This record gives sequence, C-alpha cells and structure tokens, in this order.
Amino acid sequence: MAEIRRLNSAGTRAFMVWLAALRAGEETTIPMELLTDPETSEALEFRAFTGPDTLSSRYELGQRLAGSLGPHDRGAITNDPGVWNWLALFFFESLCPVRSDGVFMPGEDANFILSPSHQKRPRHAVRTTYVLVREYGDRVRFLFSKLRERGELLEQIAATQYLWSCRGVIEAASVLYQDDITEGFKRGAASKGPGSARRFRDYLSQLTLTYDLHGMTAEEILEILPREYERFLS
Repeated sequence: MAEIRRLNSAGTRAFMVWLAALRAGEETTIPMELLTDPETSEALEFRAFTGPDTLSSRYELGQRLAGSLGPHDRGAITNDPGVWNWLALFFFESLCPVRSDGVFMPGEDANFILSPSHQKRPRHAVRTTYVLVREYGDRVRFLFSKLRERGELLEQIAATQYLWSCRGVIEAASVLYQDDITEGFKRGAASKGPGSARRFRDYLSQLTLTYDLHGMTAEEILEILPREYERFLS
C-alpha cells in the first residue's frame, strides 16, 4: 500500500524515457524511485491510498480508486495527468502486457502516460478504469475481465468517449454482454459477428446522427436494436 502522489513534469519525462528504452529492448528495472523522489513527484492536497500492490482484476483497481479518489474528485483529479501517470507507474508490473518470456510490452505511451489528445485518452490503463467504475459500478465489470490487456469489449465500447459517457449505452451493453455467472462477458460478444460489441459500437455511432443517446435509457436503446442482438438477450 502506498499514499497516492502525482508525477511532476520531470517525473513524467523520466517515465516516458524509460518506456522508450523498454520498447527499444533495453533490459531495465521499473523506475519505482520516481514515485517518491521529491524531484519527480509531489504530494496531493489530501491523503489517498492505493491499497495492496497486487491486483486480481482491472475492475478491482477501479473499485479501489473510486473509493479512495472519488470522494475528493470534482473534476480536477479526473483531468490531472500527474495522478494517472503516477498510478500507471505504480501498477505497471500488474497492468503491462508481457511476452511469453516475461518481457514487458507497453505499446504506445498513451497506455500509461495520459495523452493530451482526447481521442487517445481512453487508452490510459488506469484513468479509463477509474472513470467507468466510478460512474457505473458493477455495470462495467464485464469490460475489465483481463488484467494486462484492454480487451476487445473495452476497445470497442470505451474507445469513443461520447458513447461511454452515455449511461443508457453502458447499461444496455451490460444487459447484452455481461455474464453474471462468470462476471466476464458472454460468448461471442468479443467477435466480429452479428450482435457483437464491435457492431454495437458501429450501430450506435450511426444512431448519433438521428438520436440523442445521452437522453435515452438502456431500455429505449435495446428496443431499437436490430434482431441480430436478440441472441444476447436470451
């Protein structure tokens, strides 16, 4: 357990340099010293804690952060890159994909460094998890079934910020795809076939031209879906 801090500009630059070295194949240890060094990090205006270092799921991460940061968040925390970069580094070992030989595969910076681009912000491994769990709770458990990967459903449903800001959309997706027995997603949800999450995203993107999805309930959205989605309602 650690007290949450924020990476300053020097700490964020050092984290980015390390990620670049990792992608270049250099063998290097995670620079955990950046988390506490006053030259690279600073305290928050309140005390909040990470919980244990290890995670069982990304959903658990979202629950922890919603409990510790949520009560203090009036938008400033959600939009503070230093906090999310600090948390991404703290949980890096648990969240970063690895090859079969144990080598980390971080991908692009946006996965761990909060991007200034709103199109790439949903890719951040920690912030997106926090925001969705804070806003929707158990409804989004199915999006976070994989610890080290974003997963196909999260990639499709949360890739468009407009869609994941619509409560009716998220609740409808939960009805369609969440498997209440396994607490993951239903078989076929992550495919490219009829009724899949990919087609759900594409269909709803078309509906934004004629419908105000922000003003629709899950029931209203489910009622206007084509018949191909019926197999996920049985």
